[in-house]
Amino acid sequence: MRRISTLAIMLMALPVYAQPTFGFMELLNATDVPEEFSQPVAVAVDANGNVYVAAFASNNAFKITPDDTVTEIINGVGAGMGSTLNGPIDIAVDSVGNVYIAGNLSNNVFMITPDLVVTEIMNKDSNGPNTLLGTVSIAVDSSLNVYVAGDASNNAFKIEPDATITEIIDNTGDGTSNLVTPHGIAVGPNGNVYVSGFGTGSRNAFEITPGGAISEIIDGTGAGGGKILGGADGVAVDSAGNVYVVGNLTDNVFRITPSGGDHRNHQRECCLFSKGRRRGSVGERLCNRVRNQQRIQDRYTGWLRHGPRRHAVHGHRDHRSDG
Repeated sequence: MRRISTLAIMLMALPVYAQPTFGFMELLNATDVPEEFSQPVAVAVDANGNVYVAAFASNNAFKITPDDTVTEIINGVGAGMGSTLNGPIDIAVDSVGNVYIAGNLSNNVFMITPDLVVTEIMNKDSNGPNTLLGTVSIAVDSSLNVYVAGDASNNAFKIEPDATITEIIDNTGDGTSNLVTPHGIAVGPNGNVYVSGFGTGSRNAFEITPGGAISEIIDGTGAGGGKILGGADGVAVDSAGNVYVVGNLTDNVFRITPSGGDHRNHQRECCLFSKGRRRGSVGERLCNRVRNQQRIQDRYTGWLRHGPRRHAVHGHRDHRSDG
């Protein structure tokens, strides 16, 4: 009868982590289309699996269908009649298939319908004295309201389906903390809008409610304890109202959880995506688990090579207590 060693049993008991399998396919490159395609910077996808890509240097955007049909949906001509598109930097798509393009250098926003009708829905002068400069980020909600941030004008706007345009935040921020060089904008399921301030005089993010109330939800102190936020860049919000803010200059990501409408005391650094891991975090626990498994493997590999040591049991340290 074949005997199975204790070592073999121990090693078989160790959990095996399968590596995920990914499929890769290049959907579009510069040689696939007759039009110029240069410096793609933003991508969006709709409920039907259509992919939309904005190309900054070639001043255009493309639609890629699930059957790999590629169509240029807008180019530098924009909507015509002088409403040109220059430096498209962000792209979004709504629930009915309308696509929205933010023109960074042309200071405007375009809407492209599913049948490729192009309309400029905002330019730098559409809201009178409240100018839009350096259009940088765009979002759309379930009611087809469009939100856009201007990094050079230090503000953000709401564009309603009936073409009503409202400046929802400006450089004064919440009246106490300023908004400087906004880079990211997102809208939550309850209609709250979130804007991040990249600039040195900002380094923060704001929440704007549908009623117009503005609150700073995170500032440069980040989560405290040295977990600072620098260069607040991308921002996102999930279905539970948790807000995520990227620290471009501090190489980290923060999650801000809502509690009674006040986010400030609930700032946490998502350390799986930062330079360090916070003690007790998911990342810390995962790393400890992997590290302990490696210790077990190393210990029994040594036992196989050299035989069990006299102190292998009595001198064993409980690795579960390791930090």
